[in-house]
Amino acid sequence: MDDGPIDWEKTMMQTQMAAKAASRGSERVVIALAEAIEHQRYNNAELQKIRLAIPNILEGLQDLKTAQQELLYHTKQQAVECSQNPQKPKTNLPLVVVGLGLVVCVALFASW
Repeated sequence: MDDGPIDWEKTMMQTQMAAKAASRGSERVVIALAEAIEHQRYNNAELQKIRLAIPNILEGLQDLKTAQQELLYHTKQQAVECSQNPQKPKTNLPLVVVGLGLVVCVALFASW
């Protein structure tokens, strides 16, 4: 099967075009890889910041838990004390009388 003489110029042009296309494709791959590496570096830096912050956050949570337990203990103590020593609510009788007097006065003057 002999197709005749080979057109070397045409073959070289096709090879050159294929090489340029492969070069552009490789260039795109390298650019995408560089961007991925940059994103990885950024994410690693952020992860390191988070790792450094975790002990402080855990310490703060432990402090909150301790404060919550203390508050709960004191609240229970106050509840027990209130149930053991019930006190009647104190009213300020003179203040109540003055307030009622003012209401009566306003009602009388408003009816004129």
